[in-house]
Amino acid sequence: MNIDIQYVWAGIIGYAALSLLAMAFIRGADERRDARRNGSTRVEVGA
Repeated sequence: MNIDIQYVWAGIIGYAALSLLAMAFIRGADERRDARRNGSTRVEVGA
């Protein structure tokens, strides 16, 4: 029973970590694409 719960929690935490990494990667790719399109090498926050 305890082993099953550990596997469930590991799966949930692993899925959450992967989803956060994927969102961060996609957001970073969007910022780099926007910066390249604007001809700027820096990302302006709040612009």
